[in-house]
Order: sequence, then structure tokens, then C-alpha cells
Amino acid sequence: MHNLTNRDNNDLLNYLIEHGDIGLYDCLEKDFPAILMRKKFGQIRIFSRKLKKETASPDNFSFHIYKNIADIHHSDDEVCFLDKKSVRALFIRLPTRPKYILVRLRPRASWILGIPGLLRRIVRGQVKIEGVRKIPARGKSRKWLVLKISNSKLRASFTLSEKVGVQGFLDYLREENIDYVILRFFEKLPRLHRKDGDLDMLVSDKDLPRVTDFLERRRGSIKIDMWSVSGLQHSDAPYYPPPIARKILDSARQGPAGSRIPAPKELFLSFTYHVLYHKGAEAGVPSTTPNVTASHNSKSDYAGILQKMAKDANIDVDINMEALDEYLDNEGWRPRIDSLARIAGWNKWVKQRFFSRANVKEMGLGVFIVKEKAFQQGLFHPILDAIKKERFHIVRHKRLSDKERKVVADSLRGGNWYDGGGPGKETLFFPRAAIIVLDLHFLYMKSKHMGSGTYHGISLLKKRMRSKFDDEKFGSFIHSTDNTNEAWEYARVCFPKEMESIRKTVDDLHKKFTPSFFQKISLFLKSTTYNRIMFTSKIKELIIRRLIK
Repeated sequence: MHNLTNRDNNDLLNYLIEHGDIGLYDCLEKDFPAILMRKKFGQIRIFSRKLKKETASPDNFSFHIYKNIADIHHSDDEVCFLDKKSVRALFIRLPTRPKYILVRLRPRASWILGIPGLLRRIVRGQVKIEGVRKIPARGKSRKWLVLKISNSKLRASFTLSEKVGVQGFLDYLREENIDYVILRFFEKLPRLHRKDGDLDMLVSDKDLPRVTDFLERRRGSIKIDMWSVSGLQHSDAPYYPPPIARKILDSARQGPAGSRIPAPKELFLSFTYHVLYHKGAEAGVPSTTPNVTASHNSKSDYAGILQKMAKDANIDVDINMEALDEYLDNEGWRPRIDSLARIAGWNKWVKQRFFSRANVKEMGLGVFIVKEKAFQQGLFHPILDAIKKERFHIVRHKRLSDKERKVVADSLRGGNWYDGGGPGKETLFFPRAAIIVLDLHFLYMKSKHMGSGTYHGISLLKKRMRSKFDDEKFGSFIHSTDNTNEAWEYARVCFPKEMESIRKTVDDLHKKFTPSFFQKISLFLKSTTYNRIMFTSKIKELIIRRLIK
């Protein structure tokens, strides 16, 4: 038995290298730490730009392609080794789940970006240098800079010892009255559904620490992916939006080997959600969305599984991605538009279906959410004043009641409001107030062909508000929408009984707005400045895109 929380740094790093999951980025085989070649526990994932398995390797080795430096941020390993181009992750975006990152100390061009990136993260308190470690590799030692991640997030991936086994784990969950479900592929339990398969489970927030501790103390080769309802300790959004996750848990019934599984309808809904929004076209389910081709390389027959699940739940729906998405929408299970925007970053089907064309006319509308910490520090009214000084019109604002706060937190941003700040600080990031703002100048500038043609006014305002009010070491106090489409959805959640009045107010403000002569001069100058800012921004974006490749 091992308790990770009671170990000093050297002991913890040694333990994780021996027993934890390891990720190696751009590392040549001759530089692999020798200890990994005889490692008995945990997975070793080797990432490179080209899939290349150099020689025969142990069973716990796997080889993967990563497309760009930003992909390293999604690492779910406990220790990451960075070499060659991957050192640029220090500058661009570090992963937040590993407890340690080891960076190869050798002259590389990538350190030109790595050094300033590392210094910036040290100043911000994001990482701490633990020293330099010499690690043997093929008879020679390689030097690695050891970085410890501050407030590393909880991983979703765990392993279980063969001695305990799946049945032993299920027995523990039952005996401890853990609130959980096995999400899918449970039909053969206690055997896994395939040789290289894993156990996917959802657990309540209150029981997550106990199950995590159980698994951390009993590591092995059986793979388990575990998500909580709120996902507060994860760096990304929850696996399912919290209201949906609670529905899945509430539907739990007895399954094979004493397990808990979702009821037939919730099983179908949750599996469909997984297929559409987690897997996308890679699941191989037919799609009619243009420029999307269903994969033929899926490990499972997802379409066939969905067909059977629908029959078992007495659900009549066509098995194609678009019909399934409409069904989820009718059941209230489709993600909100801001969550879909995040998912579109890696899911081509979502991007093509929802964002290939603008479905709401841009009018300079935005919604700002002020978080609890800002409210506690008395920043709400200064934020309102600062927005007004930026010449944005405030359409509505209000402090959210506790009941409204919970609805907003669950419904928007995928249920993920935690930006850091350490354990026990999660509720300080929850929404506490909402502000609807309108850029009256935007439509006028657009009608006169001023500006760049693409609206970024709300995003720029958010940056200025964050620069003025945020605490870098704590996290952001302010969240906002990025476009009018998102803004209307946020408004419906935050001001559900006032939507008709809000729409009328926005229409009236636009109709009545007639800038004075001096305002027109100001807007012309503003458009020139705006074009310059956007041009500079696009140049920076192009540079960053080149850097992350």
C-alpha cells in the first residue's frame, strides 16, 4: 500500500516513475530512461510526430502521434518527459495533470522559447524547479530538469492491480455504498469487454476521494477511466454536464457481477452523447453533414450498439449522427453552444454541424459572468463602471440567487468554472452575477464598412477587464461569451423570465442609436485603432500557429 500524499518530493517522483503512467514526447529510444524498460506497473506512452516503433518493446509501451505542441496540454500521464521540439510546451501550454515534468537538458533551439516560458511560469507560481536529475539510459546518464506542477489536476486514468481484480473492485464499491455507475461495455463483467479494454465509470463528487485513494493504493495493469459529476478537479470540462451526470447516477440499477449500471434510457442517452461529442466521426456512425466522413477504423461497432440500445429502451430514432443529435436536443441532453464551441476544437463533426456558418446575426451582444471571488472583494460595481467607461451599454445586470447560481453553474461553460487557486477554492470561481452588454457602435461601424469585418469587441473587452481586475496567481474573476450566438443562450439561462423584454430593449437601442458628429469622428478613429489591433493580433496568431507545429 502506498499513500502519495505522505511522500517527500524525491520519493514521490521515484514512486511515480516506477508505478505511474509515463508520457515521453520526442524522445529517442536511446534516451529512454532505463528504468522504464523494466517497469512492471503503469503505462508508458511514447509520442512523436511520426508513428515509429523502433524495436520490440514491453507490453505496457504504446506509440502515438501528436499533431502539434498544444496537444501536450492534454497529457493524462503522471510524469512527462519533454525533449527536442516538445520543450516549447514550456512557452505555449503545459499539461496540468502530470505531477512532474522532466525536460531534457541539452542544447536545443526549442530552449529559445522554453527558457522565457519556464521563467514566466515560475513567476506565476505554476511550476517549481526541484533540481536536476541524472537518469541512466543505455549505459549513459541523461540530465533532466525536474519541474513540479503546482496544483496539478486529478487525472481521469487509473490502474488496478490484478490481485484485487475487477470483481474485487466492484465488491469494494458495493460494500462502501459508493454512488457510481459503469457507463458502458459492462455486459461481460467481471471480464472486460475486450483484451485491451478498460472500465469506464462515473462517480459522485462526495465519493470521488475515497475511490481515488483506493485505486492509488492498488495500482496494476487493469485500466480504469473515472470521471466525477462536476469535474471540479479536472482541467477540462466535466465528462458530462453536471445535471446530466446526476441523471445518469440517479438512474442506476444492478448490473452484472454486482455492478451498478445506467437504466436503459439513460444508457442509450449517455452512450449517444459519448459517440457524438466525445468520439465524433471517429466512431464510424453514418453522417449526412458535409465534409464529414465516418471512420472505418473504429474498434467497436458503435452504430450496431446504438441500434440495440435503442431497441432495449423502446426508442425509435434513426441511427445517424444528425438524427441522434436532434433526439438528444429534444431530451435536453445536447451540450450548450459554448460547450459545443470547445468540443469543436477537436471534433470535426461538431465544428462542421454547428459552426460552419453563422446561425445568428452578430450584433455586438455579450454576457459577462462575475465570479464569487470578485463579488467578495467588492469588484462587481467597479467592473460595471469599467465596462461603461469602455462605451458599452449595459442592458441588464443582476446578482444571482443561490438557486440561480446553481442553474447557471450547471448549464453554462460545460459545468466547469474552476480556474485554479488550489484545493478548497473551487466555489470561489462559481458564477455570482451576470451582466448583459451591447456594443451599439458595432452595427453602425459595420454599416459604414468600418472595422475588419469580423467582430472581436466583446473578446477585447474581456481581455481589458481581466487585465484590470484578475489575480494572475489566483485565476480569472471574469468570464464572457465570445459572440452574439452564445450571448443569447447565456441570457436565456441567466434571465429566463426577461427574454422578451431584453430582446425589445436591444432592438430599441439599435433603432434609436444615432451617433453625433463627434461620435462619428471617434468611431472612425476607433475603427482605425481596431484594424491595427486586429492586424497585430492576426500576426501574433500566425506566429503562434507556426510555433506550435
